[in-house]
Amino acid sequence: MSTLSTSAPARAPRGTVTEGRRRVREKQWPAYVFLSPWMLGAGVLTLLPMAVSLYLSFTDYNLFDPPQWVGLRNYAEMLAGTPATGARSARPCCTSSWPSR
Repeated sequence: MSTLSTSAPARAPRGTVTEGRRRVREKQWPAYVFLSPWMLGAGVLTLLPMAVSLYLSFTDYNLFDPPQWVGLRNYAEMLAGTPATGARSARPCCTSSWPSR
């Protein structure tokens, strides 16, 4: 009987790109070129308005005066149901898209 000596194939050291990976990257760059306008548009048209509305929710803002920082006061008034907003606004079902009674 003979014994076979098996050894692991030599691996490229970390940090070097093997030839197969290089070919894959060369094939992928056109996809990134074509997808970049869509990714940029999603960021500008979705994430930017969300960030601005989050900022404005912490301010006292109207179209004619610059925003004044009020912190969590807007949320406290909403949950407390002040007379200006009415007690109905404290109920979550009235502030969501559910039909009201």
